[in-house]
Amino acid sequence: MGLDTQEVVLWAEDEFSIDLPDVVTRDLRTVGEFVDCISVRLAATPAGPPLAPADIHQRLARFLAAQFALPHERITLDARFIEDLGLDS
Repeated sequence: MGLDTQEVVLWAEDEFSIDLPDVVTRDLRTVGEFVDCISVRLAATPAGPPLAPADIHQRLARFLAAQFALPHERITLDARFIEDLGLDS
């Protein structure tokens, strides 16, 4: 993952109080894969009931839209971080 995508990982770690090591995130390419990864990591924590994937996606979309000036409609589950959203590789 590049600088932009690494920033997204750091945001997610802070936002959801989880650890996302490089070995877990390095092969993630789409928003949906990242949402699923976060969901799995949350389910493995004792912090309480995990968030629904739709809630995770909504928070992620808000962050991406604000941080990278991306239109919300482009931040679909199938959107690829680099190719579709233009984040640094």
